[in-house]
Parts: sequence; structure tokens; C-alpha cells
Amino acid sequence: MKYQSVLAAVVRALAAETINRTGGCDFEPKVQAAKQKGAILGKEAAFLIDCMVFSRLHKSLSASHWRQLVAKYSTHVDRKHAAIEELTRTCRSPAPDRFRQCAS
Repeated sequence: MKYQSVLAAVVRALAAETINRTGGCDFEPKVQAAKQKGAILGKEAAFLIDCMVFSRLHKSLSASHWRQLVAKYSTHVDRKHAAIEELTRTCRSPAPDRFRQCAS
């Protein structure tokens, strides 16, 4: 599988936890020629690669960088808000508390 850009790879990897089998990212052709027993093709292969990229990013980035990535690009709303809240607690800002609460 080829990603169109690094940004597309990051967004798809972070969205892997919210993709389900019913709709998801169906861009592969419906007909697969001569699927072998046990072979992983199409949507399953793309989902597996997205999960591997997610795991590799999570393991190789520091906790702060991981939170920044999730806060900016995650499609999972609850995790995105949790990452933003963690970042606002750890980062110093001259902004008043009320402004920072409304921003997250």
C-alpha cells in the first residue's frame, strides 16, 4: 500500500482505531482475482498496515510528541480532547486559565 503523503499516512494511522469493518476506507476493488487461502488483501491489508504505522509511531515518539500528534491529527474526538488537555497542563502559556479551557 502506498500513502499519498506523510500527512495521509499519519491521519490514516491515527484513524485506524475508529475504522470499522462495515464502512471504513473502501477504496480497493470489490473483486479480487484468485484470493489464496489465508491471504490478507484489500481493505484488510490496508487496515493492518495502518495499525502497524500507528504502533511504530506510538513506540518511537516521545510522550510529548505523541500527544501533539494526536491533538492535531486524531479523528477520535475523546482522545484528541484528552491530548489537548494534557498539553495545556504541561505547557506554559501567558494566556489566562479561562482562555485555555475554552480553547480545549
